[in-house]
Amino acid sequence: MFNNKALISIGSALLALASNACKITPQTLLTLAFEQDPKPMMYDSSVFENWDNVPCQYYWNDAFYSLVDLNSIGPTLYTSTGSVSSDTDVVFNFCQNLGAAQTQYNALNCPDTTDGNYYALEVVDDGSSVTCTPLSTDSLSSVSVTTYTPPFGPISTSGGDVSETWGLYYNATDSTGCSLTVGMVCDKDVTTATITQYLQSNTCDFTTTYTSKDACPLFSLSTIWEFLD
Repeated sequence: MFNNKALISIGSALLALASNACKITPQTLLTLAFEQDPKPMMYDSSVFENWDNVPCQYYWNDAFYSLVDLNSIGPTLYTSTGSVSSDTDVVFNFCQNLGAAQTQYNALNCPDTTDGNYYALEVVDDGSSVTCTPLSTDSLSSVSVTTYTPPFGPISTSGGDVSETWGLYYNATDSTGCSLTVGMVCDKDVTTATITQYLQSNTCDFTTTYTSKDACPLFSLSTIWEFLD
């Protein structure tokens, strides 16, 4: 979160830019805040020139999101299950590959040692053998921000119904052709993330949701745009 000094900097910049009829961009506002007080940010201000490509930080619909804090207590793997009778799970990680959470990853028993280099996997355990299929590549560039629309109508949260939100798209098109979409649902009252059962389409395209306070924006520009309009 920005402290008062940083917010004053943003406010002053807005007044100056508005009075001069200058174009205000998200990068301008965040860069000004960073220059005023860099401690809230983990990267230097140049990253705002290409925010979408900064690991763990995303820009969607006039708002900035960061998953950096999720790794501050150590990497964690997240699992989306199928139906009770299903022998298939979808496992994913934020910001780091699956192997970074070594204990959890080893428990998957994937037969190929290189599977830990991916960011998402389809894990099939039929009781006699385990098969792990990549849902991303071994590069963070295969994880991108997207728009997620709940297929069965709005999702209820403590802040109201969510009919559209940001999401993360894991894409393994250069290897298996499989994918995973994680709808990121903001709920400030949820401290322990909840993950829904996945939906599966085609052979290996999966969709799930991650609901948590960590999916909420760090900073939204929508109110600023409304003021300037």
